[in-house]
Amino acid sequence: MIPGAALWPFAAAICLPMIFAAVLGYFVIYGRINDIYLSVITLVVTLIFDKSLRSTSGPEYVIGSVRLNGQNGIPGVPGLQIPWDSSTLSIDGVFYLAGGTALLVYVGLRLLLLTSFGRIIVGIRENETRMELLGYDSRVYKLAAFVLAAGIAALSGTLYAVWGNFVAPEMFNLNQAAQVVIWVIVGGRSTLIGPVVATGMVQYFSNWLGTVSVGQVTLILGLVLLLFVLVFPRGLLPTVAWAFDKAFSRIGSRR
Repeated sequence: MIPGAALWPFAAAICLPMIFAAVLGYFVIYGRINDIYLSVITLVVTLIFDKSLRSTSGPEYVIGSVRLNGQNGIPGVPGLQIPWDSSTLSIDGVFYLAGGTALLVYVGLRLLLLTSFGRIIVGIRENETRMELLGYDSRVYKLAAFVLAAGIAALSGTLYAVWGNFVAPEMFNLNQAAQVVIWVIVGGRSTLIGPVVATGMVQYFSNWLGTVSVGQVTLILGLVLLLFVLVFPRGLLPTVAWAFDKAFSRIGSRR
């Protein structure tokens, strides 16, 4: 539970990105921008925010009484207070909170896919033209999904800031945005659990490369991304599921 003093900043950190995503998504999605260009635009917006925040080192750039400090970041972000105690959550407590939140988000999205809204979203992903011919305005559903994704990303970013008690432009620069793309492509865009599994795999692989003194970690991750795009275009988990289905179908046909 979040104490009252931190409730409004926590809520604002989630609601403001959703409002911005609604405005940006309206002009981009209703402008019939292609999905590839939509991805490019989001990366460009990330780059603009990164460069803009790095230029706010002057004393005139403040939010209330807190200076933005530009590329030096904002230290001393207050932690979350335990409701039945005056102490704040430890690093382990924030870890379990983040894990529980991730589980709740996954279950919520899984339940959302069982609704009519979720089925329409899946239909738009599979064949947007057919869904429009059936009478659905795909722009409305794509915008809703875009805003929902912004809220989930904002929630994760807020918990990340609370965990480290520090906010800096490096938290959402182009390199970090590219890692999210890698997680989704490696895990599989058509699954919910795929990007979660890919996140653990890629982060473990990155840490392992650091322990063996490999300097060009980003270059190697880029090569891994190219490998998965060429060899596993549907992602790792969908490919593994497809291979199991083929194997079991062959076994069943032989029997």
